[in-house]
Amino acid sequence: MAKYLEYHVKHEDEESVKSEDTPKTLEDVLESIGGFGRFQVLMLLFILFFEIPAGMLAFLPVFVGKVPKSWKCISEHETVIMDSNEICQCNATRFSLSMTIVSEWELICESSWVVDSITTFQMFGMFFGNTIPPQISDWYGRKPTFIGLIFTMGLGQVGTALSINPYFFALSRFICGIGLAGYMTINGIYAIEFLTPSWRQLASCLGPLGEGVILLGILAYLIEPWRLLTWATAFPFISIIFMVPFLPESPRWLLKQKRIEEAEGVIRYIAGVNKAEVHHLDILKKIAAQESGSSDTRFSYLDLFRRKELRRKTILFIGIWFCWALQYFGISFNVRNFGVSPYLMLILLGGADCIGFRAALLVNNRLGRRTALILFNGVSSVFFLALGFIQLFLELEEYKILFIVFILLGKLGVAGARSSVRCLTVESYPVSIRTMGFGMARISAAIGGIAAPQLAYIGTMWPAVPLFTFAILGILGSLISILLKETGGKPLQDDLNAPEGNAKVVPIVSKNKKKLHKNGPLKPITIRRTKSF
Repeated sequence: MAKYLEYHVKHEDEESVKSEDTPKTLEDVLESIGGFGRFQVLMLLFILFFEIPAGMLAFLPVFVGKVPKSWKCISEHETVIMDSNEICQCNATRFSLSMTIVSEWELICESSWVVDSITTFQMFGMFFGNTIPPQISDWYGRKPTFIGLIFTMGLGQVGTALSINPYFFALSRFICGIGLAGYMTINGIYAIEFLTPSWRQLASCLGPLGEGVILLGILAYLIEPWRLLTWATAFPFISIIFMVPFLPESPRWLLKQKRIEEAEGVIRYIAGVNKAEVHHLDILKKIAAQESGSSDTRFSYLDLFRRKELRRKTILFIGIWFCWALQYFGISFNVRNFGVSPYLMLILLGGADCIGFRAALLVNNRLGRRTALILFNGVSSVFFLALGFIQLFLELEEYKILFIVFILLGKLGVAGARSSVRCLTVESYPVSIRTMGFGMARISAAIGGIAAPQLAYIGTMWPAVPLFTFAILGILGSLISILLKETGGKPLQDDLNAPEGNAKVVPIVSKNKKKLHKNGPLKPITIRRTKSF
């Protein structure tokens, strides 16, 4: 009898291990076909690569709209050299060797407001880029929206280079703003939906936006004609043509749309690139069946405010993204008030971005996304507060090096906060409304971007005001972040109607095919004969 029981208990335990080894979520399916393999590396490379030209696109107005320092006032009798403050006194022909839109279209004196207004117009385009593309992405898919946004950015850059007057230039920058904001919203989501929990932060932290800013500073120093500089920054967008055949649709989005056969095809494609075997594809049908609603169900931005929990987190993210954007863009557009070469300053700020984005990798998983966000915001506030007091009470020329170091450390904190809040925002929304949730939060970022050039303008009169403002924004962002829920290490929520926080974390199968548990691999249970038996 004892042998009989011992055999059956062992048999049942082995069946239980097999049952638990069967994938239950899409995270398990992705883990079973390589986890973070060759395919995931290539997807991160293809999707995040465009942050380089996007970074150049975002801050191009800093250089093409630069006011020349020296001008020539050419009359019939003489030619007088004047600086930018004196040229308004010239009633003859005005000319400058510096080839920017300011000198080409004489955007000086009574027309000096046009340059900052054009930058604001670009930021206004970002408002629409954070509203329309996210809804298209949730309705029609990540891949076509992603490709369309890259095309939009390229089109805006080409239009900028071909502009014949300030009006056409402003329209082109508006188009650039739409593409830029849409791309920065969808790129992390598109990449993150192919990643398992422990690797998801890479989509938010590895983007080479800082490298793009550095490259812009170098190119602007080497290429002075503004049209030629714009063509140089537009060229990288052509590479999307070569990437399109290798980009699949998000399997999460396909399952939400009940397009199971296409999702199976994507899983096989991923497995093929990762050189892994495909098993248990039938689980995709079960995952799709668990999704509430039909494939024709389309959610809108109103759904973000109809449900209490979604409404709460959306409002919190709106506040955090506004604080971050006004800091980030305000610092970059404020470089003209730092008393340092704008070329050098933008390169240094881009370097701070590079370090800050990657620094989040060290703390996002260890401390959690929310704690990391609070930490980075706090760090930036400390340095900006110190900068404000330096500006008010000390001679800036004597402490210029310290001033620059503090600016870079403050910018590093802002960059780290960006990586943490991106990851936290994307992980906080279900797949059916994820891009719209992220887009709604980033609408406030667009508003912050619209206000940033005006804050830089205030800085020309009262240099300490922007610095104290940046410090207050960092503190406010930290306080709001405390009210959010942690998402690190948890499966992505796929069902809009599922109770939040009830998702079960399923153990992952290791490479040696043994199930990992708290106390190690499962072992067969043996029942020994006892006296009573």
